[in-house]
Amino acid sequence: MVTANRTLTESPHLDRGLGLLQATSANILVMIGIGPFLTIPFMLQSMGGPHILYAWLAGAVLALCDGLVYAQLGAALPGSGGPYMYLREAYRPFGLGPLMGFLVIFQVMLVAPLSIASGAVGFADYLRFYWTTMGAATHNAVAAAVSIGMTALLYRNIRDVGRLSVIMLAVVAATVGWVIAAGLFHFSAAQAFRFPPSAFVLDRALAARVGAVALLAMYNYGGYNNVCYLAEEIRDPRRNVPRAIVLSILIVVALYVVMSTVIVGVIPWTEAQQSRAIASVFIERTFANPAAGRAAAMAMTALILFVTASSLYAVILGYSRIPFAAAREGQFFRVFARLHPTKHFPHVSLATLGAITALANLRDKQKSDRELADPRADPLAVHLAVRRGDSAAALSHGHPATVRDVALSDPGDHRARAVDLRVRVGADRRDRVCPRIRRGGRRGVRSVSAAAFATKTRRHEEDMKSEVRSPTRHIAQNF
Repeated sequence: MVTANRTLTESPHLDRGLGLLQATSANILVMIGIGPFLTIPFMLQSMGGPHILYAWLAGAVLALCDGLVYAQLGAALPGSGGPYMYLREAYRPFGLGPLMGFLVIFQVMLVAPLSIASGAVGFADYLRFYWTTMGAATHNAVAAAVSIGMTALLYRNIRDVGRLSVIMLAVVAATVGWVIAAGLFHFSAAQAFRFPPSAFVLDRALAARVGAVALLAMYNYGGYNNVCYLAEEIRDPRRNVPRAIVLSILIVVALYVVMSTVIVGVIPWTEAQQSRAIASVFIERTFANPAAGRAAAMAMTALILFVTASSLYAVILGYSRIPFAAAREGQFFRVFARLHPTKHFPHVSLATLGAITALANLRDKQKSDRELADPRADPLAVHLAVRRGDSAAALSHGHPATVRDVALSDPGDHRARAVDLRVRVGADRRDRVCPRIRRGGRRGVRSVSAAAFATKTRRHEEDMKSEVRSPTRHIAQNF
């Protein structure tokens, strides 16, 4: 008994420095992120109309049900690690507690760096709105830098982390509030609620679409359980953990529903579904002066970049507590259980997670260097040239180059359109293999001039707009 008490006393413990406001802020930062600004167009396209409200509400019901489960577990077991602790304790009576704990920590160390790295890649992708000539290697370096930067911001005691979370949430709220407020002055209720007739027929097709698009809604709602990773650092966790989960879900649902409704009330859904920078385009549309609209779009892009970085900040914060909890129980390398001598946070776990994430962002450096050396192999560079009508720049000149999966309407849209486009550069003539649709066959090879390239791609784009896809297949191709 003395040995057990001594072990409990000597084991490292974290400071309880987060109140309800700080805990809710950390949750909301994870939930918002860049997700809605990227997925709203896909949701509109998959639903086939502006009635994505159905999917938001269906996803909200699922999120709230799951959130209540986490709220109960977080109140009953208010310690660090969240699911690691829950599964370990649930299977302990069957003798499988250590095994389940090992599986959780193994999965986290494999998935967490990739999950954080994907958010950093989204940051670098959106940065191309400013830096249009960014090469692939630079893109990876930017993603790694933002991961390291957010890790460095977390290298402080939990009270300062909580204060910084509240400040970040204020900027995020200002960003979403700007979108909503700007749209209300140009809002058209008739346009926003012009649902197609199929939206009022409760049949299998509508249920399938709502169910499929609700998956995207759940992707946007994800993160409400982040506070469970931090329960040991929250004051009065038995009350504040459930409150933080429920409050964050309700607040984010309200923001998403209002924001998406305002967007389709200003930009017709048929146009909004084609955009990959919907918030910036939306803000630009609300200004009568093109120059002012462009400046506002640039400012909105900067705010969205901040929102993305803030989300990474909160995600890294939550994930860094899981290796610490496992190491403290003797189920992971003991070094991860070390706390900072003065600031009392798991600095080894945090620094290691940030370093692995940065390496994950740089994992394809050799390929990136080749793409950087030959900018004609960058699909985004070709896309931008095609969009501004400069076919010669798109096809370039000199040594032959091959570009695959070039988006004809927006960056990244090649997955939605299932296009395989090959461009072979010659001295006088340009031979183009026509776009091949996966459901169709090969259309053959035509020889076209550079001047006709943009016209033919525009025609192909119009043809693809009329193609009907099932929502589940569309989402699978995009995600």
